Amino acid sequence: DQGHTVVVIEHHLDLLAEADYIVELGPVGGPDGGELLYQGELAGLLGVKRSPTAPYLRAKLKR
Repeated sequence: DQGHTVVVIEHHLDLLAEADYIVELGPVGGPDGGELLYQGELAGLLGVKRSPTAPYLRAKLKR
């Protein structure tokens, strides 16, 4: 709300569920990773079929 930016490399679902903007790279780590899978608001990520994170976030948000 105050215009500050925090960049976090994280897989903690509680933190991701509160993020204003998400950039997901993948689909795996290492030399085969780093492909941009999604960037934008949380709601958009939930519909990305290739996202390894989306199913876990959907389940978390249903609780």
